Amino acid sequence: MTEQQSFDFALDKVVHVQARLAVMIHLASSAHPAVPFAELRERLELSAGNMSVQLRNLEDAGGDHQGL
Repeated sequence: MTEQQSFDFALDKVVHVQARLAVMIHLASSAHPAVPFAELRERLELSAGNMSVQLRNLEDAGGDHQGL
């Protein structure tokens, strides 16, 4: 892609923040319908506070966001 070419879409900060994208990938790829908070936090190597904030942001956006 050259400098003059551009994407015809915008990245969505709700899902493209690295930690939130990792959460969504892990949840979507899990064989289980629910993943315990501790397992998710450990697998993604996030602190409990950070994990909580990321989940809250996804939850808050879920009702008003396309695709979530």
